[in-house]
Formats: sequence, C-alpha cells, structure tokens
Amino acid sequence: KVIEAGDVRVVIKCDYKFKNSLLFMYYTFYKNEDYFDISYKVSWNEKHYVLKFESEVFENSHIASVPYGYIRRDENKRDMPMGASLKTSDFNVICDSIFSYNMIDKTLGLTVLRSAIYGDLRLGELDYELDFDHLSQGESEGKIRVDFGRAQSEDNFLNSPTVIVEANHDGNAKTEKSYFSVNSDTVKISTIKHAEFDD
Repeated sequence: KVIEAGDVRVVIKCDYKFKNSLLFMYYTFYKNEDYFDISYKVSWNEKHYVLKFESEVFENSHIASVPYGYIRRDENKRDMPMGASLKTSDFNVICDSIFSYNMIDKTLGLTVLRSAIYGDLRLGELDYELDFDHLSQGESEGKIRVDFGRAQSEDNFLNSPTVIVEANHDGNAKTEKSYFSVNSDTVKISTIKHAEFDD
C-alpha cells in the first residue's frame, strides 16, 4: 500500500508472511533520482532456512566490494562474501547489513539472514531431539539502495552527515567552517580521527 505520496517521493509498504515469520519492506522512489531505497524489517522465527532477496540481472559477471578494493566475479552457486556494494551490468546495490550473496543463472541473491545452528560444523549426525540455539532469530532490519545511474557513493548512503544543532549565542565564529578539502576523483576522505599525543 502507498503510505506516502508527495511531490518529491513515494513510499510503498509491502507485507509478507512465511510460515511463522513476517517481513515488512518499504520502497522509496524519488522523483528526480535514478535510484530507489528499500528498508526492511523482519521478524524471523524459522529454523534451517535462509532468507534471500533476489533480482534478475542481464549477465552473471559482476564486481563485489571487498576490504580495501573490489573483485570481479562470475556465477557463484555458493554464498560469497561482499562488502557494502555490488555492481552488476544493470544496477549497483548498496547494503548496510547484507554481507554475502550468490549469483546463479543471471539471478542475484542477497543473503539477508540464515537460521543455522550456532557452531554447527557437522562433524557427526545431529540429534534433532535436542534443543539447539539458531542464528538470526527474532527481529532484524536493514536498508538497501538500488542505483541505476552508478553515481552513488556507498559512503554517502551508509554514513549520514553529522549535523550539530545549536542555539544562537555570543561569539565571532562563522556558522560554517571547512578545515580541509580534497579536489580529486581518485582520493576520498573516509575517516577523520584525533591525532595521537597531540602530534
């Protein structure tokens, strides 16, 4: 159902049920952007199931982000690790809480959660009469951006700008101040930290 319809964006909510679990997805479409956002909340109560979001793609070849770089991959029938983003020939996906996926027959499957037994190494037969603790039980949530223009930075999506709201007071400092800047397409500022030992 449509829960917001304004001049700038439209938000559509979809509710899904699987066995004893619920999934709520909010699709946000922007009037003047070539991307849309998905936020999801899931109440997961299943055991030995994997929840995936799937989408068809034009070709299996894709580029996944990995620590400090990117890697080109083709079809992967088993789950592969990824960082915050994955680029296909059709679109770019940025996720804040999905870190594995597979690619089978031109279908991308983002692994949202899995409900395996904690520490299950399958060294022997399992006694299913015993009560095991399972992963990913209960509520979880996340957000995804699907970008068709490929202009989006994962930093901008995952790290919201810090805004300090302060009332007017005496003083002579300007309301804005820039301490440094970077004018390069190949360099970006990703972390700022206080100097150790004031050096």
